[in-house]
Order: sequence, then C-alpha cells, then structure tokens
Amino acid sequence: MFHDAVLEGAILARCDLRGATFNSANLRRADLRGANCGLDNLGGSTDFIGADLSGAELRQANIGGADFTGAKLIGTDLSGANAVSELPNWRLTWFRGADLTNARLAGARLSGATYDDRTVFPRGFNPDEAGMIRFVGRKM
Repeated sequence: MFHDAVLEGAILARCDLRGATFNSANLRRADLRGANCGLDNLGGSTDFIGADLSGAELRQANIGGADFTGAKLIGTDLSGANAVSELPNWRLTWFRGADLTNARLAGARLSGATYDDRTVFPRGFNPDEAGMIRFVGRKM
C-alpha cells in the first residue's frame, strides 16, 4: 500500500503493480508506461498530474478521486475503469488510442482532454459534448 507516498517523477515503466493500492500518493510526472495496474485502487486523491501512463493496463482499476490532469493515457486500457466514489479529474489528459469501453465517464471532468479516431468510448458517450478535443494529425 502506497498511502501518502511521494513517488513524484518515479520511473515505474513496465512494472507489475497488480494488487498495489495508491491512496493519496504523489505520482506527479511519474513514468508508468506499460505498467500493469489492473484491478488496483488508484484513487483516493492520488495525484497523477503530468504522469505518463501510455500503454498501461488499468482495466477495471478503481480510479475514483484521482487527478489525471495533463497525464498521457495514449493507448492505455481503461476498459471497465470504476470511479468508486468521486469521479476522476481528466482535464487536459491525452486519451489518444485509449480503450474506455464500459468506463464510467458521465459527469467526469474531461475539459480539454484529447482523443482520436482510435479512442474507444462507452456506448452512448459523446466526447465533444464532454468538452474533449479531437486530435487530428500524425499517428503515434
């Protein structure tokens, strides 16, 4: 359990973090590219501001209350992500190519977050109405 842990700028790329719990942890600008965090508790006011979670496995992760402002979630699997109590903050987050199938997004703060034609959203979710910006340009 990482309760109140300060891991700002930590390099945790491709780590197997299954079973870990991050509660009120500071993971600002952490490198979590390709990390496996499935079914974990990543919420509880945990700070992922500016973190890189590109290609990470966050399938069915509990992310309620986490702050992902400006985080990179490019190609990240967030399918079935669960906002336990409070919806996560995803303003200015990069969702290009992310899988958000069955993720709870209604009411989430998504203003200025980017997506592209590869991003998969829950059925009936309209990213434009949520204030998201469609990224058109070079494929990553």
